[in-house]
Amino acid sequence: MNAATMRWVSLTAWNLRLSLRIPEESGVEGDADMLRLRLPIGGTDLRDPTFAIRAGEPAETGEAWFADFRNVAVARMTSVVDGFELIGRDDFVLSSFLDVTAVRYRRHLPGGEVVAQLQAYLWANSYEMFVVDAATARETEKTVLPVFDTILRSVRLLPAR
Repeated sequence: MNAATMRWVSLTAWNLRLSLRIPEESGVEGDADMLRLRLPIGGTDLRDPTFAIRAGEPAETGEAWFADFRNVAVARMTSVVDGFELIGRDDFVLSSFLDVTAVRYRRHLPGGEVVAQLQAYLWANSYEMFVVDAATARETEKTVLPVFDTILRSVRLLPAR
């Protein structure tokens, strides 16, 4: 199964003021500042793919801060992530005006397992941002990374209630 052929449903996370599309039958859990999905696709004996989004607050105000932050954060990965191997980076703006930097990469876990990950930074404004951390086994990355991308690109920031 791939992103184009799977069944998708809408999910609203009012605690985060976000809506997104997720694969049907995904496991959903979270708290006031986080949403975690366990995806029903491409799993291995070790684990199912996971996609988490966490709310945060920028350290400083302004778009210039975010531009610097994302470039420094991505550059820093090469020195802090074991076995870092860049697959790709995309910078784009979602329809709800969230400014996004998405990095896909491989890393080595303790014990030697290789996983593929998506790390994304979503800047809403000077007071609100989000971080996505998604992971799947190396063996399933060709199927699962496009699903992660579809979920990420479906994210919409909802108006304050």
